[in-house]
Amino acid sequence: MRRLRTARTLRGRLALMALVAGALWIAVLTTVFNFALDNQLRQQADDVVRTRAEAVGATVEARPDGRLVVREPAQDEALDSGVWIYQGRKAVEKPTGASDPLRRQADLLAEKSHVFADSSGPGSWRLYALPVAKADGSGQAGTVVASVSLDPYRSTADTALVASTALAVALLGGIYLLTRLVVRRALRPVAAMSDQAARWSESAAPERFGSAGRPAELAALAANLDVLLDRLAAVLRHEQHQAAELSHELRTPLARVTAETDWLNSRPRDAAERRASHRPSPTPRRRCGRSATRCSPRSAPASRRRPAAAAFLM
Repeated sequence: MRRLRTARTLRGRLALMALVAGALWIAVLTTVFNFALDNQLRQQADDVVRTRAEAVGATVEARPDGRLVVREPAQDEALDSGVWIYQGRKAVEKPTGASDPLRRQADLLAEKSHVFADSSGPGSWRLYALPVAKADGSGQAGTVVASVSLDPYRSTADTALVASTALAVALLGGIYLLTRLVVRRALRPVAAMSDQAARWSESAAPERFGSAGRPAELAALAANLDVLLDRLAAVLRHEQHQAAELSHELRTPLARVTAETDWLNSRPRDAAERRASHRPSPTPRRRCGRSATRCSPRSAPASRRRPAAAAFLM
Protein backbone atom coordinates (compact mmCIF):
# COMPACT_ATOMS: atom_id res chain seq x y z
CA MET A 1 0.00 0.00 0.00
CA ARG A 2 2.84 2.35 0.79
CA ARG A 3 4.44 1.58 -2.57
CA LEU A 4 1.20 2.50 -4.33
CA ARG A 5 1.11 5.85 -2.57
CA THR A 6 4.71 6.65 -3.51
CA ALA A 7 5.41 8.32 -6.83
CA ARG A 8 7.00 5.81 -9.19
CA THR A 9 8.96 8.21 -11.39
CA LEU A 10 11.40 11.00 -10.70
CA ARG A 11 9.07 13.37 -12.52
CA GLY A 12 6.21 12.38 -10.23
CA ARG A 13 8.34 12.74 -7.11
CA LEU A 14 9.58 16.19 -8.06
CA ALA A 15 6.07 17.29 -8.96
CA LEU A 16 4.79 15.95 -5.64
CA MET A 17 7.54 17.76 -3.72
CA ALA A 18 6.74 21.00 -5.55
CA LEU A 19 3.05 20.47 -4.83
CA VAL A 20 3.67 19.97 -1.10
CA ALA A 21 5.97 22.99 -0.87
CA GLY A 22 3.54 25.12 -2.88
CA ALA A 23 0.62 23.94 -0.74
CA LEU A 24 2.39 24.95 2.46
CA TRP A 25 3.37 28.36 1.08
CA ILE A 26 -0.05 29.06 -0.43
CA ALA A 27 -1.77 27.92 2.79
CA VAL A 28 0.34 30.41 4.77
CA LEU A 29 -0.41 33.21 2.31
CA THR A 30 -4.14 32.39 2.23
CA THR A 31 -4.32 32.32 6.03
CA VAL A 32 -2.46 35.61 6.38
CA PHE A 33 -4.60 37.24 3.69
CA ASN A 34 -7.91 36.19 5.26
CA PHE A 35 -6.72 37.11 8.75
CA ALA A 36 -5.62 40.56 7.55
CA LEU A 37 -8.88 41.03 5.63
CA ASP A 38 -10.94 40.07 8.66
CA ASN A 39 -9.05 42.58 10.81
CA GLN A 40 -9.47 45.25 8.17
CA LEU A 41 -13.22 44.63 7.90
CA ARG A 42 -13.55 44.70 11.67
CA GLN A 43 -11.67 47.99 11.78
CA GLN A 44 -14.01 49.39 9.14
CA ALA A 45 -17.04 48.29 11.17
CA ASP A 46 -15.56 49.99 14.25
CA ASP A 47 -15.02 53.21 12.27
CA VAL A 48 -18.58 53.11 10.94
CA VAL A 49 -20.22 52.58 14.35
CA ARG A 50 -17.98 55.19 15.97
CA THR A 51 -18.81 57.72 13.26
CA ARG A 52 -22.52 57.01 13.70
CA ALA A 53 -22.28 57.45 17.46
CA GLU A 54 -20.38 60.74 17.08
CA ALA A 55 -22.93 62.00 14.54
CA VAL A 56 -25.78 61.24 16.96
CA GLY A 57 -23.82 62.60 19.90
CA ALA A 58 -23.51 65.93 18.12
CA THR A 59 -27.31 66.26 18.31
CA VAL A 60 -27.48 65.55 22.05
CA GLU A 61 -27.08 68.43 24.50
CA ALA A 62 -26.85 68.22 28.29
CA ARG A 63 -28.73 70.95 30.17
CA PRO A 64 -27.40 72.44 33.41
CA ASP A 65 -30.16 70.63 35.30
CA GLY A 66 -28.80 67.29 34.02
CA ARG A 67 -31.50 66.62 31.44
CA LEU A 68 -30.59 65.55 27.92
CA VAL A 69 -32.11 67.36 24.98
CA VAL A 70 -31.99 65.78 21.56
CA ARG A 71 -32.11 68.13 18.62
CA GLU A 72 -34.01 66.36 15.88
CA PRO A 73 -32.43 67.18 12.50
CA ALA A 74 -34.33 66.78 9.29
CA GLN A 75 -34.26 63.26 7.84
CA ASP A 76 -32.78 61.73 10.98
CA GLU A 77 -34.05 58.23 10.24
CA ALA A 78 -30.56 57.11 9.27
CA LEU A 79 -29.16 58.48 12.52
CA ASP A 80 -31.89 56.96 14.68
CA SER A 81 -31.47 53.51 13.12
CA GLY A 82 -29.77 51.27 15.67
CA VAL A 83 -28.99 54.09 18.16
CA TRP A 84 -29.84 54.34 21.86
CA ILE A 85 -29.56 57.48 23.97
CA TYR A 86 -29.32 56.92 27.70
CA GLN A 87 -29.61 59.40 30.52
CA GLY A 88 -27.95 57.48 33.28
CA ARG A 89 -29.40 53.97 32.87
CA LYS A 90 -32.68 55.13 31.37
CA ALA A 91 -33.16 55.00 27.61
CA VAL A 92 -34.34 58.36 26.32
CA GLU A 93 -34.29 57.32 22.68
CA LYS A 94 -34.25 53.78 21.34
CA PRO A 95 -34.78 52.18 17.91
CA THR A 96 -37.83 50.22 17.03
CA GLY A 97 -37.64 46.58 16.03
CA ALA A 98 -34.39 45.84 17.88
CA SER A 99 -33.96 42.26 19.03
CA ASP A 100 -33.87 41.41 22.72
CA PRO A 101 -30.17 40.31 22.74
CA LEU A 102 -29.19 43.56 20.99
CA ARG A 103 -31.30 45.65 23.41
CA ARG A 104 -29.82 43.91 26.46
CA GLN A 105 -26.28 44.48 25.18
CA ALA A 106 -27.06 48.17 24.61
CA ASP A 107 -28.41 48.43 28.18
CA LEU A 108 -25.16 46.97 29.46
CA LEU A 109 -23.21 49.75 27.70
CA ALA A 110 -25.18 52.52 29.43
CA GLU A 111 -22.89 54.81 31.50
CA LYS A 112 -19.87 53.26 29.71
CA SER A 113 -17.32 55.40 27.89
CA HIS A 114 -15.65 54.59 24.53
CA VAL A 115 -16.36 50.88 24.80
CA PHE A 116 -16.95 48.41 21.94
CA ALA A 117 -19.06 45.27 22.32
CA ASP A 118 -20.47 42.49 20.18
CA SER A 119 -23.97 41.11 20.23
CA SER A 120 -25.11 37.74 18.95
CA GLY A 121 -28.61 36.65 18.18
CA PRO A 122 -30.47 37.31 14.96
CA GLY A 123 -27.37 38.40 13.07
CA SER A 124 -24.10 39.82 14.37
CA TRP A 125 -23.82 43.37 15.63
CA ARG A 126 -21.07 45.72 16.73
CA LEU A 127 -21.90 48.33 19.39
CA TYR A 128 -20.07 51.41 20.61
CA ALA A 129 -20.75 53.58 23.69
CA LEU A 130 -19.98 57.31 23.36
CA PRO A 131 -20.22 59.41 26.55
CA VAL A 132 -22.18 62.66 26.64
CA ALA A 133 -20.51 65.17 28.95
CA LYS A 134 -22.40 67.31 31.45
CA ALA A 135 -22.96 70.98 30.76
CA ASP A 136 -20.14 72.02 33.09
CA GLY A 137 -17.88 69.22 31.83
CA SER A 138 -17.53 67.70 35.26
CA GLY A 139 -18.73 64.22 34.35
CA GLN A 140 -20.85 62.02 32.13
CA ALA A 141 -24.49 63.00 31.77
CA GLY A 142 -25.52 60.27 29.38
CA THR A 143 -24.44 57.74 26.78
CA VAL A 144 -25.01 57.30 23.07
CA VAL A 145 -24.92 53.65 22.04
CA ALA A 146 -24.73 53.03 18.29
CA SER A 147 -24.85 49.68 16.54
CA VAL A 148 -24.00 48.39 13.09
CA SER A 149 -24.70 45.00 11.55
CA LEU A 150 -21.66 42.82 10.91
CA ASP A 151 -23.47 40.57 8.43
CA PRO A 152 -22.26 42.45 5.30
CA TYR A 153 -18.70 42.33 6.61
CA ARG A 154 -18.99 38.63 7.46
CA SER A 155 -20.42 37.98 4.01
CA THR A 156 -17.48 39.80 2.43
CA ALA A 157 -15.02 37.80 4.56
CA ASP A 158 -16.71 34.50 3.69
CA THR A 159 -16.72 35.35 -0.01
CA ALA A 160 -13.04 36.25 0.16
CA LEU A 161 -12.29 32.99 1.99
CA VAL A 162 -14.07 30.89 -0.65
CA ALA A 163 -12.45 32.84 -3.49
CA SER A 164 -8.97 32.61 -1.98
CA THR A 165 -9.40 28.88 -1.36
CA ALA A 166 -10.53 28.30 -4.94
CA LEU A 167 -7.61 30.37 -6.19
CA ALA A 168 -5.22 28.39 -4.00
CA VAL A 169 -6.53 25.09 -5.39
CA ALA A 170 -6.22 26.40 -8.95
CA LEU A 171 -2.67 27.56 -8.25
CA LEU A 172 -1.73 24.19 -6.79
CA GLY A 173 -3.11 22.40 -9.83
CA GLY A 174 -1.17 24.73 -12.11
CA ILE A 175 2.01 24.26 -10.06
CA TYR A 176 1.68 20.47 -10.27
CA LEU A 177 1.06 20.38 -14.01
CA LEU A 178 3.72 22.97 -14.77
CA THR A 179 6.27 21.15 -12.62
CA ARG A 180 5.62 17.85 -14.38
CA LEU A 181 5.93 19.57 -17.77
CA VAL A 182 9.18 21.32 -16.85
CA VAL A 183 10.72 18.19 -15.31
CA ARG A 184 9.73 16.10 -18.34
CA ARG A 185 11.37 18.58 -20.70
CA ALA A 186 14.43 18.73 -18.46
CA LEU A 187 14.79 14.92 -18.36
CA ARG A 188 14.20 14.43 -22.08
CA PRO A 189 17.95 14.78 -22.95
CA VAL A 190 18.79 12.24 -20.25
CA ALA A 191 16.40 9.68 -21.76
CA ALA A 192 17.80 10.34 -25.23
CA MET A 193 21.38 9.88 -23.99
CA SER A 194 20.40 6.62 -22.27
CA ASP A 195 18.83 5.19 -25.43
CA GLN A 196 21.78 6.24 -27.57
CA ALA A 197 24.27 4.77 -25.12
CA ALA A 198 22.39 1.44 -25.24
CA ARG A 199 22.54 1.39 -29.05
CA TRP A 200 26.24 2.28 -29.13
CA SER A 201 27.10 -0.36 -26.53
CA GLU A 202 25.49 -3.13 -28.62
CA SER A 203 27.61 -2.46 -31.70
CA ALA A 204 30.74 -1.01 -30.06
CA ALA A 205 30.29 2.14 -32.12
CA PRO A 206 33.13 4.68 -31.88
CA GLU A 207 30.77 7.64 -31.36
CA ARG A 208 30.85 9.42 -28.02
CA PHE A 209 28.73 12.13 -26.40
CA GLY A 210 31.33 14.70 -25.43
CA SER A 211 30.59 17.67 -23.16
CA ALA A 212 30.37 20.47 -25.72
CA GLY A 213 27.11 22.40 -25.74
CA ARG A 214 25.64 20.63 -22.71
CA PRO A 215 24.66 21.90 -19.26
CA ALA A 216 27.03 21.15 -16.42
CA GLU A 217 24.90 18.29 -15.06
CA LEU A 218 24.55 16.63 -18.47
CA ALA A 219 28.22 17.23 -19.27
CA ALA A 220 29.21 15.19 -16.21
CA LEU A 221 26.74 12.46 -17.19
CA ALA A 222 28.07 12.43 -20.77
CA ALA A 223 31.65 12.12 -19.52
CA ASN A 224 30.75 9.15 -17.32
CA LEU A 225 28.86 7.48 -20.15
CA ASP A 226 31.82 7.98 -22.50
CA VAL A 227 34.13 6.26 -19.99
CA LEU A 228 31.68 3.38 -19.63
CA LEU A 229 31.34 3.02 -23.42
CA ASP A 230 35.13 2.96 -23.78
CA ARG A 231 35.34 0.15 -21.26
CA LEU A 232 32.59 -1.82 -22.98
CA ALA A 233 34.28 -1.35 -26.36
CA ALA A 234 37.56 -2.61 -24.92
CA VAL A 235 35.82 -5.71 -23.51
CA LEU A 236 34.13 -6.41 -26.85
CA ARG A 237 37.42 -6.05 -28.76
CA HIS A 238 39.10 -8.41 -26.32
CA GLU A 239 36.35 -11.01 -26.73
CA GLN A 240 36.46 -10.73 -30.53
CA HIS A 241 40.26 -11.19 -30.46
CA GLN A 242 39.96 -14.26 -28.23
CA ALA A 243 37.25 -15.75 -30.45
CA ALA A 244 39.40 -15.30 -33.56
CA GLU A 245 42.45 -16.78 -31.87
CA LEU A 246 40.45 -19.74 -30.55
CA SER A 247 39.02 -20.40 -34.02
CA HIS A 248 42.50 -20.38 -35.48
CA GLU A 249 43.90 -22.70 -32.80
CA LEU A 250 41.07 -25.22 -33.17
CA ARG A 251 41.07 -25.32 -36.97
CA THR A 252 44.06 -27.75 -37.35
CA PRO A 253 43.04 -30.25 -34.59
CA LEU A 254 39.49 -30.39 -35.87
CA ALA A 255 40.70 -30.93 -39.43
CA ARG A 256 42.95 -33.79 -38.22
CA VAL A 257 40.03 -35.40 -36.35
CA THR A 258 37.84 -35.09 -39.44
CA ALA A 259 40.54 -36.63 -41.64
CA GLU A 260 41.06 -39.55 -39.25
CA THR A 261 37.31 -40.15 -39.11
CA ASP A 262 37.09 -40.19 -42.86
CA TRP A 263 40.11 -42.53 -43.03
CA LEU A 264 38.46 -44.97 -40.60
CA ASN A 265 35.21 -44.93 -42.53
CA SER A 266 36.78 -45.24 -45.99
CA ARG A 267 37.23 -49.08 -45.67
CA PRO A 268 37.22 -51.72 -42.97
CA ARG A 269 40.21 -51.59 -40.62
CA ASP A 270 41.77 -54.24 -38.49
CA ALA A 271 42.18 -54.00 -34.73
CA ALA A 272 45.77 -52.67 -34.85
CA GLU A 273 44.81 -49.86 -37.20
CA ARG A 274 41.84 -48.91 -35.08
CA ARG A 275 43.97 -48.85 -31.92
CA ALA A 276 46.55 -46.66 -33.67
CA SER A 277 43.83 -44.31 -34.89
CA HIS A 278 42.23 -44.06 -31.41
CA ARG A 279 45.57 -43.33 -29.75
CA PRO A 280 45.51 -39.58 -28.79
CA SER A 281 47.98 -37.34 -30.53
CA PRO A 282 49.94 -35.01 -28.25
CA THR A 283 50.03 -32.14 -30.74
CA PRO A 284 46.25 -31.47 -31.04
CA ARG A 285 45.88 -32.01 -27.31
CA ARG A 286 48.53 -29.41 -26.54
CA ARG A 287 46.96 -26.92 -28.95
CA CYS A 288 43.49 -27.38 -27.46
CA GLY A 289 44.94 -27.12 -23.98
CA ARG A 290 46.69 -23.84 -24.85
CA SER A 291 43.47 -22.45 -26.41
CA ALA A 292 41.35 -23.38 -23.41
CA THR A 293 43.90 -21.92 -21.01
CA ARG A 294 44.14 -18.70 -23.01
CA CYS A 295 40.35 -18.26 -23.06
CA SER A 296 39.92 -18.87 -19.32
CA PRO A 297 40.34 -15.96 -16.83
CA ARG A 298 43.97 -15.46 -15.88
CA SER A 299 43.02 -14.93 -12.28
CA ALA A 300 41.44 -18.42 -12.06
CA PRO A 301 43.58 -21.06 -10.33
CA ALA A 302 45.18 -23.95 -12.22
CA SER A 303 42.72 -26.44 -10.71
CA ARG A 304 39.90 -24.57 -12.52
CA ARG A 305 41.73 -24.21 -15.85
CA ARG A 306 42.60 -27.92 -16.26
CA PRO A 307 38.98 -29.13 -16.35
CA ALA A 308 38.24 -26.55 -19.01
CA ALA A 309 41.06 -27.92 -21.18
CA ALA A 310 39.85 -31.45 -20.59
CA ALA A 311 36.38 -30.43 -21.72
CA PHE A 312 37.79 -29.19 -25.00
CA LEU A 313 39.67 -32.47 -25.48
CA MET A 314 36.52 -34.51 -24.87
